[in-house]
Amino acid sequence: MKFFLFIVILVSNIANANEFKHLQSDSYWTVEPSVFVCSDTNININLVQEAIKFWIDNGFNVNPKPLYKDCNTPIAFGQITIDYFKKGDNPKNSNGRSREYTYAGQHALLEVEIAIKASLENEIDLLKHELGHALGLDDDTTGSAVVMRHSRMY
Repeated sequence: MKFFLFIVILVSNIANANEFKHLQSDSYWTVEPSVFVCSDTNININLVQEAIKFWIDNGFNVNPKPLYKDCNTPIAFGQITIDYFKKGDNPKNSNGRSREYTYAGQHALLEVEIAIKASLENEIDLLKHELGHALGLDDDTTGSAVVMRHSRMY
């Protein structure tokens, strides 16, 4: 019975890892990225860690331990940084945005900046969504994926 349970768990984990394959964009990481939360925000680092765990559990390679960072210092290679939108940087009133940086003409990710509305700093689904983009996934237009394009306003 234990062996059967092990096989069921193994197969379900494989299925989870492939669940997002159709959303893979042209962008990809060549290193294991680390996630940093700007130290001058009130973004809950435990929620960020929970969002990271979601992606690790679904087969993505990312450092499981987010850290705080002084975001007045430049972002560096292999970093995903989470901050609030800066004043005037959200003309479409989006809930969040991921901005990827690559070498010109290349698809390997160097660094990613995530910006979210301060009023949504504790929304785990928003953190999962934007981290999905930071890990190289596009929006899902079919309906129910974590990286589905949302039109919900808060």
